[in-house]
Amino acid sequence: MGIKALGNNSEDFVNKFIKSRGGDSTGLDATPPPPLPQVTSSGGTEVEEDDGFRYHIFTGNGTFTLSDSVDAHILLAGGGGGGGIQHGGGGGGGALYYNESLTIAAGSYTVSIGDGGATASPNNASNEASPGSDSAFGPGTPLHVIVKGGGSGGNMGRAGDGSPHREGNAGGCGGGGGMTPIHPSPPNRNAGGSVTAPPTTPTSSSLLFTSAGGRGNDYNSEGYGGGGGGAAMNQGGANSEVPDASFPRALGAAPGGEDFSAPGMFLPDTAITAAQPELGTPTSFLGVPAPSSSHVKRGFCGGGGGASHTPAAIWPPGSARESGGTGGLGNSGTGSAGTANRGGGGGGSGGNNVNGGAGGKGVCIIKFAYQPDFSFTAMDASGGNATYTNGDYKIHVFTSPGTFTVNTVGTTGDVEYVVVGGGGGGGGNHAGGGGAGGFLTGMSTLTAQGYPISVGAGGAGTPSSDTPGTQGGPSAFNSITAQGGGAGSADSNPSTILNGGSGGGGHRNGSPTYGLGNYVANSSSAATVNQGNPGGTSHAVSGSPDGYGGGGGGGASTRGETPNTPAGLGGVGGSGGFGRRAPITFISPSNPYGAPGTLTGGFYFAGGGGGGTHTGPSDGGTGRNGGGDGGGAPDSGSIHEGHAGTVNTGGGGGGGGISNGPGGAGGSGIVMIAYRTAMP
Repeated sequence: MGIKALGNNSEDFVNKFIKSRGGDSTGLDATPPPPLPQVTSSGGTEVEEDDGFRYHIFTGNGTFTLSDSVDAHILLAGGGGGGGIQHGGGGGGGALYYNESLTIAAGSYTVSIGDGGATASPNNASNEASPGSDSAFGPGTPLHVIVKGGGSGGNMGRAGDGSPHREGNAGGCGGGGGMTPIHPSPPNRNAGGSVTAPPTTPTSSSLLFTSAGGRGNDYNSEGYGGGGGGAAMNQGGANSEVPDASFPRALGAAPGGEDFSAPGMFLPDTAITAAQPELGTPTSFLGVPAPSSSHVKRGFCGGGGGASHTPAAIWPPGSARESGGTGGLGNSGTGSAGTANRGGGGGGSGGNNVNGGAGGKGVCIIKFAYQPDFSFTAMDASGGNATYTNGDYKIHVFTSPGTFTVNTVGTTGDVEYVVVGGGGGGGGNHAGGGGAGGFLTGMSTLTAQGYPISVGAGGAGTPSSDTPGTQGGPSAFNSITAQGGGAGSADSNPSTILNGGSGGGGHRNGSPTYGLGNYVANSSSAATVNQGNPGGTSHAVSGSPDGYGGGGGGGASTRGETPNTPAGLGGVGGSGGFGRRAPITFISPSNPYGAPGTLTGGFYFAGGGGGGTHTGPSDGGTGRNGGGDGGGAPDSGSIHEGHAGTVNTGGGGGGGGISNGPGGAGGSGIVMIAYRTAMP
C-alpha cells in the first residue's frame, strides 16, 4: 500500500522544524506528529486501500467488529438455488441487499453467509433440487438484514401426470419452471417461482434486488428448455408461447435473469486487484478470473440458465448470466454451477439422471472510511447535452458528439461510464430485425484534460426488399468503443448480413442466417469484452421456402429469437434480444434515460429489433428495451413497416413485414459519465 497522509498535524511538525533551522528553537519540539486515530475493525478478509477505505469481505460465517461508528457501504447476497432435472429450470439467484449509507455503531455483528442449493439427489425427475440458504447481517441488533436464498429450478413435467416439482420454486429470486413434455392445448407451461419477501426488508425497498423466475417451455416450442432462474436485476428469460403443436422444433433455451451490477465506485479495479491475494486467489476475485469485463467482475446473483432438449443448437442454449450457471445442452447435458460467493443460480440439466448445477454461495462486502478526518474533493468537469444528480453522483449525458472536460481531478479522478453504440437498421420484406448497438460499462481514471466523445447514429432501415438495413455507428469515450449494431438481413440478400455490437436477425428465405455479436478488446483493460449477442435465425419450412418471418436482432443481454410460428399460422417474426440496464449509479427515476424494462424506472439500453412477419393475421416480432417492433402482415390490419429503435438507447430497428414492408431505423447511441460529488 502507499504512504498514508500525515493529516493536519503535519503542518505543525513542518513549522517547528523550520523554526529550529532558523535558530528560533532547539528543534527538540519538532517531534513527528502522533499517528491519526483510526477506526479499528476485524472480521472476514480485510483489504485496505490507499484512498482511506477498508473492506471486509465475508465468504463464510463470521463476526464483524468496530471500535467506532462508521457510515458504510454494504452488499449482502443470498445463496443461489440449485438447477432442476431433465430439461429443468435454472436455479434462482439469491436476493441482494445494497446500501451505500448504512450507519454501523461500534460493536460486534454476526455475519452468516448462505450456501448454494444442491442439485437433486439422486438426480432424477422425482427428486427436487435444493434452494439456496439465506444470508444475514447483524441478527439481534437494530441493523438486522436478511436476504433470502434463491429458489430451485423445476423439473420436467405437466399438469395432471403426477409429476412433482415441475414449477420453479419461490425464493429470494424464483427458480425457472421445467419443460412440459407435450404441447398442451391450450398451452399450459410450468410457471417460474415467485419472490419470497425477507422478514427485514420489504420487497418494494429500493435497497433490495430480486425478481421472479421465468416459465418453462413445452416440447414443441422454440427452445423447449426450462425457464431461466430469476436474478437480482430482472426476471428470468422465457420464450414466447405458440398456439399450435405443428411447429417444427426449433432451438435454444431460456437464459437466466440478469445479474446485479455493483457500482464501479463501490468496487473499483484497484480494490479488486488488492483483494485477490488477500482472499488467497491472486489471479481471480470471488471466482471471476482477472482480467474480465466490468459487468462480469461486478456481477452478483445471476439466474441459472434453463436446459435444452436438443444438442443441435445454433447458439449455446440456457446461456448464463455473469454469476449464474449454464443450462445443460441436450439429453446428456449437465448444468453448470453458479459462481461461488456471488449467489448465482445453478443451470438446469438436459436429461434424466444427469446433474443440474448447484447454486453459488452468497457473500457480504462491507466498505467504509477508516480515518476519521478522511477528506474528499470532488472532480470538477463539464460537457454533455445534459447533466443530473443521483444521490452523491453527478452524471454527464452525451446524446450527440462533444467533449468531456476534466478541469480538476479531485481526490481520485475515477469515473464510471456507460457507452452504447447506435442500433442497426432493420431489413425489408418479412426480414430480420436490426441488432442492438454494443453496450459497455466500467471504470476509468482520468486526468485534467478534454476527452472527445462520439455518439453513434442509428443505422438506416431499408426501403427495399432486396437490401438489408445498414449497420449502426460506434460510440466512444477514452479509447472505449461500443460498436454499432448489425443490420437486419433482407429477404433476398442473406450474404450481406452485417455483424455488430449485437448481430442483426436472419432473413426468412432459405437456410438459417443471422449476424454475430461483436467481441472486441476493451482498451481500458486487458479484458476481452462481449458487447452483445447474435441475432435470431430463420428457418424455412420443408416444401415452403417462405414459411417464416425474420429473426429478431440480438440484444446486449440475450440473443434475438427465432420466429415461432409456421406460415399457416402467421409466420410471426422473432422478438429482439433483451438489452441491459445501466448500473444503479445512473438510475434516477426523475431523469429518465433509456427504455422501459422489467424493473420500473427505465435505464435499459441496447435491445434488439423485432423481425418482420410473413403472413397474417399477426403483428411483427416484439422489439425489446429500445428495439423497434417488426412490421406485421397487412391482412391483420397492422402496420407492415418496421418500427424505428428508440433514440439514444442503441435499440435495433424492426424488420419490415410482408408486401415489401420497409425496415425501421436503429436508435442512436449514448455516452454517460458519472463521478462522486461527496462521500456518505
